Amino acid sequence: MIVKINEQYDSLLAIKSSDFSSTLGAVKNMFYLSDIIAVVTLIIASAILINTFLMSVNERTKEIGILNAIGWPRGMIVYIFIVESIFLALIGGLLGFLISLGMLIYIKAAFANISFYPPLFSKKIDSKERHKKAKVLLADMGLKSKIDAMSTKI
Repeated sequence: MIVKINEQYDSLLAIKSSDFSSTLGAVKNMFYLSDIIAVVTLIIASAILINTFLMSVNERTKEIGILNAIGWPRGMIVYIFIVESIFLALIGGLLGFLISLGMLIYIKAAFANISFYPPLFSKKIDSKERHKKAKVLLADMGLKSKIDAMSTKI
């Protein structure tokens, strides 16, 4: 069957499902690269946060000294910094979520005319129906020359 498909459609390459996983090497490498980028981003963001909070403590040494002088325990001063950090993180996370949600709604509205087609072979359909779906898919992708080539082969 695979040989027959390859002979009939020279612009397509049919392979066995058992060989499919070996063709995914580049895709796997992209996933690994995105994982590495995510880890590096996380490390950099953590370093920036640590720096921000250290600078916050250094800039507020006078305030810490005054609180010590009036008798506040060390735990209470640490508690103030922790509560402030949690509050800022929650506000920042909420703002980030709302901004990304707004961008998602905008992108969805901007690209609403792009159609999604499920796989062509998801159910049993005759070859003319399959050919019609393939032509529509190729037309949406802007591959008019491929449509003409398919039309001459049938």
